[in-house]
Amino acid sequence: MRTARRAMALSTWLAAWLITAPAGAALAPEWQRVREFHSVVDEGARLLGGRPIEAIERLDGGAYRVRGGGCEVVVKIVPLPQQMPGPQAFSLAPGKLSCP
Repeated sequence: MRTARRAMALSTWLAAWLITAPAGAALAPEWQRVREFHSVVDEGARLLGGRPIEAIERLDGGAYRVRGGGCEVVVKIVPLPQQMPGPQAFSLAPGKLSCP
């Protein structure tokens, strides 16, 4: 009887732990893209200075062209190595601001 109680207590504890453990699943692709897009908008605004953003175009290879005030800059998404499960970490590699 004592062994059955211990087994029941252990299984209850294990079930509770599994339910409350943080879920470390990757973001769905559309939400990962939203995170990247927000970062590109912020970086583009910073690089364009006071010029308003007029267009953002997605290019091949995880890059975006940000245009505003007659200028443009390409911002590339650079995936970082995953340390643990969760959203894909990334950094931004901005190109040179081009103003004709």
